[in-house]
Amino acid sequence: MNTDTPKPKSPLESEIKMTELILPNDANILGNVLGGRVMHWIDLAAATSAHKHCHSICVTASIEGLSFLNP
Repeated sequence: MNTDTPKPKSPLESEIKMTELILPNDANILGNVLGGRVMHWIDLAAATSAHKHCHSICVTASIEGLSFLNP
């Protein structure tokens, strides 16, 4: 029996929660958060969750798309 095989994890075991304080340099002159800043936070959350899941260094290779429907 191979004891090196990791047991399957539930999504809850890799879940993270992030909170960001929005400062003036995170927004445009209309007070809307910059899309690039949101993308950065999404990437940080994804990397943290992936690391928690596999206990290894993870990188974002690509993103297929991201659409902002409203400000």
